[in-house]
Amino acid sequence: MYPDQSLYPANSGPELARRINKTLERASQIEQSEGGVQRDWFAPIVADAEAGFGGALNCFEIMKAYIEAGAAGVHFEDQLAAEKKCGHLGGKAELGAMGYKFQFITLAGFHSVNFGMFELARNYKERGMTAYSELQQAEFDAEKNGYTAVRHQREVGTGYFDLVTMAVAGTPNDLQDRRVEITGPCDRKMVINALNSGAKTYMADFEDSTTPTWRNLIEGQKNLYDAIRGEISYQDPQSGKQYEVGSKPAVLMIRPRGWHLPELHVKVDGEPMSGSIFDFALYVFNNAKKLMENGTGPYLYLPKMENYHEAELWNEVLDAAEDYLKLPRGTIKDKIREATEGHDGTWVAHPGLVNVAAEAFNEVMGIKPNQVDRQRPDVNPSAADLIQFPTGERSEVGLRHNINVTLGYLESWLRGTGCVPLYNLMEDAATAEISRSQIWQWIHHEAKLNDGRSVDLRMVENVIKEEKTKWSAKAEKGNRLDDAADLLMKFVSDKNLKEFLTLDAYEKLVGEGH
Repeated sequence: MYPDQSLYPANSGPELARRINKTLERASQIEQSEGGVQRDWFAPIVADAEAGFGGALNCFEIMKAYIEAGAAGVHFEDQLAAEKKCGHLGGKAELGAMGYKFQFITLAGFHSVNFGMFELARNYKERGMTAYSELQQAEFDAEKNGYTAVRHQREVGTGYFDLVTMAVAGTPNDLQDRRVEITGPCDRKMVINALNSGAKTYMADFEDSTTPTWRNLIEGQKNLYDAIRGEISYQDPQSGKQYEVGSKPAVLMIRPRGWHLPELHVKVDGEPMSGSIFDFALYVFNNAKKLMENGTGPYLYLPKMENYHEAELWNEVLDAAEDYLKLPRGTIKDKIREATEGHDGTWVAHPGLVNVAAEAFNEVMGIKPNQVDRQRPDVNPSAADLIQFPTGERSEVGLRHNINVTLGYLESWLRGTGCVPLYNLMEDAATAEISRSQIWQWIHHEAKLNDGRSVDLRMVENVIKEEKTKWSAKAEKGNRLDDAADLLMKFVSDKNLKEFLTLDAYEKLVGEGH
């Protein structure tokens, strides 16, 4: 039914399988509604597919499409990339649809090579993986000559291997149900309230919602250390109210800082160490074994990865930690990306929102812990959809709002608080990043407001002064508004957009001894 993948649109075979199954399904429905003899109309469809010229991507996608179309199995043949469009090699394999997560690695990984499959087969017998690594290096070198399929395969491949890793190691029972997660900084009161919130998971955040002063970082780690051992409590100094963790706390997960953020308080060979490794290492070294004794594990949310190199680096770090601590491989669980096409849950930033969010998911999911079985074959976004710009007007109100959010957040951040309620929203570094980046873009691309005025540096400087004056009228003594305004002015006037809002502010704090 799919004689040569290279000569037909990629969806030809799956669409035919889908139509056949739909036809059989309709026939079954008609017969059942008429009350006649009940027959099994469905027949197992075994589809014929080539390995294709696109490497693992082709094999994975065509297999996935056939599974969604209802095929029972897929017959793959080696497709030799040559002028002859149907140049078959010797290897053939018939794969059950349910085995695709594993089979594509061995099948597609080898069927996609264009650098001498037979030579690899001969050399592998004598030299094992050395022969494969030599072949792989030849593929990588070919990128210089425009052989881009290799790079594409490497970059998209990380997602595929995530699926295999999750299938092999499994998702821990206490992470199966994540319909509502609460996130927030790691101060003692927040940790207790989050664990008691009724959310399924609490993501203790060392990144966007934490100002990385030495006190915040170390006290945050100590708070989690105590919580894991059931020894955390807090008494409000003003009200005298006592806070303790209840009998059914949320599952604990931490978010270390991203690779882009340094730890300026600790240096290795004269250079600041990675904030990611600092947060991760302190937490895992002190708590991994205790968490396992408690029947859970060291679960991580790894933020802001931009390419497969960063994912590989995290994998090396996790492996090294497990080896050093003598933990079984796969003990440390990382949540890098969603593995399904349907949402299993949502984040909230305040305990009061847990029940509101849970009701929406309970209505859809019922008692099921997740909906990983839910697929969305009806959703087929185009390239145009992905790059479509949002519509709307730029206004002075919007400009002032962006300036207010950035001013308010920076002022609070410089005082040691990285999670700030502003305008009925909980702002963290990510939302402040959006606001200050938009201001920079409007200035440097000469954007016009809806009243016809162009946004320039003088206009922004005047608005910053005006909004700072408004803030000062209600600010407490010892505020950091002047410093926040100076930093914001520097960010929006720089020729090049600063990569991250908090880096300059962090250097300022450390220089002050925090």
